[in-house]
Amino acid sequence: MKLIKFIFLIIFSPLFCLSQNWKNVGNGVTGISSSTKILFFCNDTASNLLYLGGRFNNASGVSVSNIATWDGINYQSLGNFPVSVAGSIAVDSNIVYCASGTTVYKFNGSVWNALPAFNDGIRTLAIVNGELYAGGEFLIQGTQFNGDYLRGIAKWNGTAWDSLGYGVGDFILGWDGTVNAIVEYQNKLVAAGMFRRAGSDTVYNIAMWDGTSWSSLGSGMYDSNIGGSYNEDVYDLYADGNDLYAAGRFKKAGGIIANGIAKWDGTNWDSLGGGGIRTW
Repeated sequence: MKLIKFIFLIIFSPLFCLSQNWKNVGNGVTGISSSTKILFFCNDTASNLLYLGGRFNNASGVSVSNIATWDGINYQSLGNFPVSVAGSIAVDSNIVYCASGTTVYKFNGSVWNALPAFNDGIRTLAIVNGELYAGGEFLIQGTQFNGDYLRGIAKWNGTAWDSLGYGVGDFILGWDGTVNAIVEYQNKLVAAGMFRRAGSDTVYNIAMWDGTSWSSLGSGMYDSNIGGSYNEDVYDLYADGNDLYAAGRFKKAGGIIANGIAKWDGTNWDSLGGGGIRTW
């Protein structure tokens, strides 16, 4: 039923645009410059709170520091966030994590503390099976984090960042990968972004981690006619039961025309509405 509603909204929402209205979320957020913005949302179903991160210092009259929560009626501050922009947010049992630049910050209810920094940008945070994962553009070799190679994705063990095998990229061609999205799907981790390999497997921009090894989801997002995996990035993921949705800048998923959005059912990729929204 959720899928039917999802497709219905995509196809028919333009027909109802004149009869539907946007509603205020309080009085929104404001800041002290033209760079005021909300960059990330995180909906925590356990607490029924919406987390907002970005660059702003006021949320409907409440003094905040680039991050806030909305409970459906009021905004609330989450302490003094230590840097000027709040990025991707993940919440686990009232512990809030927020990324900014190369660092993940942890909120204990009163103060923010920095976890060990990466050497390049963090694009996404996610809680999978109760553990925190970070994805991005980083590549760390050597002994800084438990002697592991952190390529595009890492897991926080409570003390340091751990690797997920050899991470993502193209180790044969010497090309480092980027992870844009991480989601829990069927009790496993799925990562997506721009990378040709995950571990020793050729996966093409999306892969599954079972706690021990990486595997592909079909033939991934690949079209040799437009440059292969280098131009077929995945930007976001959403899991709904047995269905996994991927959105991004790809033409094909699993060899079929998908045009920017596709569904994985655990075995095969399928397009939505016969071919998504992108044209070539």
